[in-house]
Amino acid sequence: MDIFYVKLLLSFIVGGGLIALSIRIAEKLGSKAGGIFLSLPSTSLVSLLFIAWTNSNHAAIEASAIMPIVLSASTVFIVSYVHFFKRLGNYSIPLSLIIWALVILPFIAIKIDNLLLSLLVSAPIFAFSMFILRGYESKKIPQIKIRKREYAIRWLFSGLIVSIAVILSKFLGPLWGGMFASFPAAFSTSFYFLTKRHGIEFAASTGKAMTFGILNVIPFVIVFYYGVPAFGLVAGTLFAYLISLFAAFFIFRLTK
Repeated sequence: MDIFYVKLLLSFIVGGGLIALSIRIAEKLGSKAGGIFLSLPSTSLVSLLFIAWTNSNHAAIEASAIMPIVLSASTVFIVSYVHFFKRLGNYSIPLSLIIWALVILPFIAIKIDNLLLSLLVSAPIFAFSMFILRGYESKKIPQIKIRKREYAIRWLFSGLIVSIAVILSKFLGPLWGGMFASFPAAFSTSFYFLTKRHGIEFAASTGKAMTFGILNVIPFVIVFYYGVPAFGLVAGTLFAYLISLFAAFFIFRLTK
């Protein structure tokens, strides 16, 4: 068997498991802390590591350049889901994912591979989403035992997203890999189960925290982009994640 497919299988198993676990931890923390925790770069971290492992460090660095735009589009996904849910119910998830893709695809088509330009484009999109969600208050989540079926769905879906990021990066180029490295896998599955259990108001409250929380991924992307060439994949990624954790703590205290 080609070693690439072995790595791809591992990306599916390991990536899906880690992301599903992070979703479960986030749900135990309440809407605010949980939303920020859920916005930590779990999908991005795992996807970029596997892109580097299956392709090259350079491919992962190039994939990270588009990620600020993809992350800002994820906040549009949140706004769209909250806005359309009362009219469309669960159909608002696929519709929001389509809107997410429509925001990103023009920038992939013109091949934006400059991190600074990506940051400049993403800034007004972040501001728009924060403005729309500003009125929702944090809510405490009741303790609920997760069903094995739900955990399996999250594992499979998250693992699929990581695998797609790896495949696209190898066969279509790093920008496509970067698109799926920041795919709102945790958001979409979490919104489905949160709304089902606690209602759209709680999901919207968590979405507000996620929107602020996504900002902690931006330092991760910046440090990853510049840190991996300077310090290597492992050290650069570890440093980037530590910076992201610090940013998450700062955002949590700032919005408390």
